[in-house]
Amino acid sequence: MAAHYEIRMTVGEYIARLLEAEASQMPPAERHEAEQLRDLARMHRQIKDVKSVLISAAA
Repeated sequence: MAAHYEIRMTVGEYIARLLEAEASQMPPAERHEAEQLRDLARMHRQIKDVKSVLISAAA
């Protein structure tokens, strides 16, 4: 039987997670750009939006 996962989060949190994932994959030579992405992620987390996204996946 397949497991089903759902995650609900705000749009700002979703964008922040995408930005942090991108930053974590950048090579050390692009450290400055990675830090800018992390700063942008922090800003998105501070946005108090009321919309949320539902992410569903079957494993």
